[in-house]
Amino acid sequence: MLDKLQLEHVGPVDRLSADFAERLNVITGDNGLGKSFLLDVCFWTLTGTWPDGRTALPESGRKAQPKISYTVIGKKGKTEEKSATFDFHSQSWTRLRGRPPMPGLVVYAAVDGGFAVWDPARNYWRDPATGKTETKERPDAFQFSPETLANGLEVGDRKLCNGLVQDWVEWFYVRSSEPLINPFEYLEDVIRVLSHPTEPIGCEEPRKVFVDDIRKFPTLKEEGNDELAYEWNNFRYGEGVLNGRKWKHIVLDPFLVQDGWFKIQLPDLQLVATNLIPQQHRTLAVFTLKKLGLGDDEVVVRYRKEWFDMYRDGKLQLDGLRDVAPLIADAVERDLHNGKDWRR
Repeated sequence: MLDKLQLEHVGPVDRLSADFAERLNVITGDNGLGKSFLLDVCFWTLTGTWPDGRTALPESGRKAQPKISYTVIGKKGKTEEKSATFDFHSQSWTRLRGRPPMPGLVVYAAVDGGFAVWDPARNYWRDPATGKTETKERPDAFQFSPETLANGLEVGDRKLCNGLVQDWVEWFYVRSSEPLINPFEYLEDVIRVLSHPTEPIGCEEPRKVFVDDIRKFPTLKEEGNDELAYEWNNFRYGEGVLNGRKWKHIVLDPFLVQDGWFKIQLPDLQLVATNLIPQQHRTLAVFTLKKLGLGDDEVVVRYRKEWFDMYRDGKLQLDGLRDVAPLIADAVERDLHNGKDWRR
C-alpha cells in the first residue's frame, strides 16, 4: 500500500504531503483544489502510468527541481522509500522499473465510467523462456473507457481484453455446457447486489439486437416480471450516437417504464408517449424522446423499418417480430384488430 506521499514544486502548491491510513481514506474539498490530481499521482507511484495520460507537470516559471517522494509498504510488510524527478528536456518523470514492493492489483475508477487497472499478472514483461519477470520498464496499466470496456481493448495488434459484451455471452454459454466452470455465477451475484432490493435484476439468454451487428448482446430482465426486459447494450452503453446525445442530461430511467407508456405509430414508425404515463414522469419522458432522438430520429427509424419490412415481406412472423421489436409488434397487432394488415 501507499503509506506516504510528498510533492515538491509540482501541482497546485509548492509542497504537498499526505499520510494514508491502512484501508479506507476519504479525500474531500471544493472543486479545483487538486483531489483528482492527488489521486493521479498516487496511481502513478504504484503503477508507473498516468491515468488517461494526465501527467502531473510543474508550473512554468519555477526554478526549483520538481520532485515526487513516496513510501510504499510491500506485501510482506517491507517499507521502501522512492523518489522521482522531472526531466524538463523530455517533459516526463523518471519511471519506476522492475518489480514494485507492492505487487497487488491497483484500480483507478473515474467518474465517467472508465477506469485504469494495473495487474501484476498482466503488467510485467516476462522472459518467454523462463517466465521470470524482467527488470526493464513495465508496460502501462490498462486504461478502459466505457466503450472499450464494452467492446474490448486493443493496443497495436494485441487484444488485451475481449470486452464485457463478448465475455458475458461466452460465460453464459459456458455455464450451460460446463457447470463446474462458472464465472457467470459471480457476474449474476454482482448484478443481483447492484440491483434495487425491491426490483431484483436477473440475466436472460443473450440475443441479437441490431440488424447490422451479428453479435449477441447481454440481456437483463426484472425478476418476477418477464415482460420488462432491457438489453444491457441499449441500456448502459448502447448505440454510440444516442448515448452521446445523453451527455450530462437527466433522462427517464428505463427501469421505470411500464407497458403502454410508449407506442409505435404505423406506417411512419415514430415512437410517441401515451396517456398512460403518470403525470410525474410525463415531462421527463417527452424530454427523453426528444433529447435522444428516440421518437423520429433517422437512425432509429431506419432500424425499425428494417424489422417492419422483414415482417411485411414474410421473413418474420408476428411472434418473431415481437422477439426483436416488441413495440412494432404491438402496433401491428393493434392494426390487425382494426382490420389493417401491413403484410405485402
